[in-house]
Amino acid sequence: MNKELNIITLDIPFPPNYGGAIDEFYTIKNLHNLGINIYLHAFKYGERKPSKELEQYCKEVYYYERKRNLLAFFNKMPFIVKTRDHDLLLNNLLKNNAPILFEGIHTTYFLSDQALRERLKVIRAHNIEQDYYKFLAKFEKNLLKKIYFFIESIKLKNYESNAIKHADAIAAISIGDMKKIKIWNENVEVISSFHPFDNVESMIGKGKYALFHGNLDITENKIGAIFLANKIFNDINIPLIIAGKCKNENNIKKHLAQNSNIQLITNISDEKMNDLIRNAQLNVLYTTQSTGLKLKLIYSIFQGRFILVNNLMVENTDLAPLCEIANDEKDIKKKVVSLFEDNFTDEMIEQRKKILTDLGYMNEQNVKKLLKIMQINE
Repeated sequence: MNKELNIITLDIPFPPNYGGAIDEFYTIKNLHNLGINIYLHAFKYGERKPSKELEQYCKEVYYYERKRNLLAFFNKMPFIVKTRDHDLLLNNLLKNNAPILFEGIHTTYFLSDQALRERLKVIRAHNIEQDYYKFLAKFEKNLLKKIYFFIESIKLKNYESNAIKHADAIAAISIGDMKKIKIWNENVEVISSFHPFDNVESMIGKGKYALFHGNLDITENKIGAIFLANKIFNDINIPLIIAGKCKNENNIKKHLAQNSNIQLITNISDEKMNDLIRNAQLNVLYTTQSTGLKLKLIYSIFQGRFILVNNLMVENTDLAPLCEIANDEKDIKKKVVSLFEDNFTDEMIEQRKKILTDLGYMNEQNVKKLLKIMQINE
C-alpha cells in the first residue's frame, strides 16, 4: 500500500506565520496524522531557517538554496520558478517512486522533466499567479519593483497554463481559481486551504473593538488598512485595531488617520493575534483584489464573531453566507455601526459549524480529497 509522498514547498513552511506557509504546514501535519510518510523538499531563502519542528512530521527533510540572482530575471521562465532550479532536488525526487505534490507554481521547474515522466504529479495552486502579479504591478509605487512584477506577470501568463497541462491533477484553493484552471487541465479539485482549526472557536457575547489583520508589508493589506482607517473609522466612535506583521511601522502609520479610536499593533505573537481575532466584536476584511483564498478570512471565520467583508474578499469562494457584505463607504459604515450593537450567540456558532462542514472547509475533509487525487490509500 502506497503511503509515501514527496512535497516540494516554495519556502520553509515553519513557522506557519503567513498564508502560504500556513497552508503548507497544516497540509503536512494533516497528512502525517493519517500515517503518510512525507519526503519534504523545501527552498531556503530570506529569514526562514531549517526547522526541527518539520522533522516531527516528515520521514526526510531536504533543504535547497534558492538561486536568486540577476541572470534569473533575464530568463524567459518566471523568476519565481527559475530561481528554484536545483539539480539536487531532482536527484532526491528520483530516490523514491512516491507521488509528487508541487506546492505553488513556483516549485514546478522539474514538472515536465523526462526523468519524472512516469511519476504522479499534482500542483497545489495557491493563486492564479499571473493575475496576482498583475495586481502587484498595478499598485506598486517603486518603479523597479513595478517593472519586475509586470514582466513576471507576462512570463507567468505564458508559463502557468502550460505547466498546469503537464500535471496529472490540480488542487485549486478556491472555486474561482478552479474555473480558470479547468480551461488548462480538466482534472482539478477544489481543496480549501489547510489551517490550524479542528472546530469553530468563536465566542458568544460582544467585543469592544473592530479588527483588521494581515501582513501589512503586503500591498493588498496596506491598502485595506489605510482605507478602513481613513474612510470608515475616521468619523465613527468605534475603536479599530489594525494588527499584523510590519517591517517599518512608521511607513504605514504616516498614512493612517490620527484618530484616538484607531490603534496600530505590529509584529505580535500568533497567540496574541488569535486573542485579538477572538475578542473582537467585528473582524473587518477589505481587499482590492480577489485572487486565491484569503487565510485571514478563514482565521476570522473559525475564531471570530461577526465578519464584515467586501465582495472581492469572498468573490471566488462560497463563504459569503458566513459574512456580512458591504462595498461602498456609506454601506460599510452603516454595517459596522449596526453589527457593533449585536450579540454573537450559540445559535450563530452552530450555524457556522454546519455551513463550514457542508462547504468542505474542515481539514479532515480536505486531507481525504488530497489523498484521493494523489492516488494514496488512507
